[in-house]
Amino acid sequence: MIQLTAGEFNISVDQLSLSSKFRELPKWSSLNALLFISKINEETGVLISSAMLADMTTLGDVNDFINLNII
Repeated sequence: MIQLTAGEFNISVDQLSLSSKFRELPKWSSLNALLFISKINEETGVLISSAMLADMTTLGDVNDFINLNII
């Protein structure tokens, strides 16, 4: 999750942890949220809706959701 997020937002993995709040990322926007969801689906096969993402706060929340729903 950290590697994927760092790549999507063009930041160093050293700047992220599972407790990082993704909405506080410098390049976070509604468009980037959709691109983030798409990248997660592409990389993991797990689909997260924008409503689901809205209920999440940290990269750990996203990571936990993926781990619970990975096929």
